[in-house]
Amino acid sequence: MRSDDDDADPKYTTVSSIKYGGPGPGAPVHIPPHVGLSLEVIRVTEGELKADVATVVTGVLTIAIPGVSAWRAAMPVLESFQPQTIWLAFDADWRTNPVVAGALAATAMALTTHGWSVLVEVGDPAQGKGIDDVVAAGHRPVLHAPVLTYGLGVKADARAYRAQLHAVAAEEVPRWRA
Repeated sequence: MRSDDDDADPKYTTVSSIKYGGPGPGAPVHIPPHVGLSLEVIRVTEGELKADVATVVTGVLTIAIPGVSAWRAAMPVLESFQPQTIWLAFDADWRTNPVVAGALAATAMALTTHGWSVLVEVGDPAQGKGIDDVVAAGHRPVLHAPVLTYGLGVKADARAYRAQLHAVAAEEVPRWRA
């Protein structure tokens, strides 16, 4: 559920009785109603509302993972549907947010390794943050090969070297020997 209060923290809540010893919702993948839709292409995004809007507006079944780092939860769903192609539509902040960039790269790599044809939907950030905003405004993202994301994944995993570097005089470096 989404709070009516814009300042609420957290923004979304789920119905749960865990604190009373009951069951909780877990982190399920959301699958919008899709009767009559082709399942040759399935889009993966983050967020139930985004998936619902994108499915209705584009006619492409869009499943929602509960967070970018929870992409593995989509694997059984995708295996069940067996699409030919998977479109990844993560939020536009993958360009600047290392967590989103790393998750996008990991998802693309895992799906490609699994044998699926994978494309990444890239929209102009000025047109909207999520796929729902972009398509609801009448825009169409461009589909790119997943190789676009691999460098971002490496960058997301990179850490700054903080130790002191020591200079060595050239004459102290042993020569390479054949």
